[in-house]
Amino acid sequence: PSLAPASRLPLVLFSHGGGWVVGSVASYDQCCRRLAVMGQAVVVSVDYRRGPEHQYPAALDDVEAAYHWAVTTLAQHHYP
Repeated sequence: PSLAPASRLPLVLFSHGGGWVVGSVASYDQCCRRLAVMGQAVVVSVDYRRGPEHQYPAALDDVEAAYHWAVTTLAQHHYP
């Protein structure tokens, strides 16, 4: 979304559907863009490792790592 430099926007961490097996960031790109604009939020869409090649909890580990990255990055670069 468009924002003033000092604006504080909510963070949405988006994990695409597919039961941790199918789907991709690209297949949900339009949804995430719409969510960002309509919700006036920073949307981080996570491309996690999927099964069956990667066993549980690999996908959840990736989502958690993305959350920590997003919070740290926003704190360093977007919020004074």
